[in-house]
Amino acid sequence: MEPNFDSSFTSSFGNQSQSLNHASFYWKAVENQFQTEAQGKPVHDNKVYILIMCPGQNNQEVRRPCTDQDKKDYPQAWQAFVDNKVSPLNGVPIELLPGLLPSRVEQLKYVNIRTIEQMAELSDGNMHNVGMDANQLRTMAKAFIAKNNPRIIELETQLASMQAQIDELLKAQPTQQPVVKRGRKPKMNGANHVTLDADPVGHSAP
Repeated sequence: MEPNFDSSFTSSFGNQSQSLNHASFYWKAVENQFQTEAQGKPVHDNKVYILIMCPGQNNQEVRRPCTDQDKKDYPQAWQAFVDNKVSPLNGVPIELLPGLLPSRVEQLKYVNIRTIEQMAELSDGNMHNVGMDANQLRTMAKAFIAKNNPRIIELETQLASMQAQIDELLKAQPTQQPVVKRGRKPKMNGANHVTLDADPVGHSAP
């Protein structure tokens, strides 16, 4: 049965962001009851429908006529429909999560987890549908996003560049030689005679 509204569907999101849903638009032939009765034969109209799938659930989805709000909520999916293309994934494919075996990938797709972002932001209410390793997978997904976040990568690159410049400036500075203090030279008085100005301990020379 195709629900005409998604209030019960969205109530299961918990604190999960709606932007993590996977949505696609498609054509559906809907019978026009008035024309069918008038012409005495089945008459159908082409209507644009939307399919919405929530990450972490495999038994709940929305299929209903699309609204203008749907086009705003899922602009990439709508543009793909307009261009007659497959609805794109909004994120990094779950296959790219390091350490994830192909069989586990298929299990996650079965519960509509298709991107690493969906796994990272999966609500606690949907964790039980993922399996015993749900917490571990969510932690791995969050770590992957943190490591590969474009803003973090940009900042790390800037810091590395600044450190390289500092190192170059330090190398360019001349090495200062230590200053050696020298005592007063003795005066020469005639041939081979030395006159001391003062005795180091304050006594006169004999």
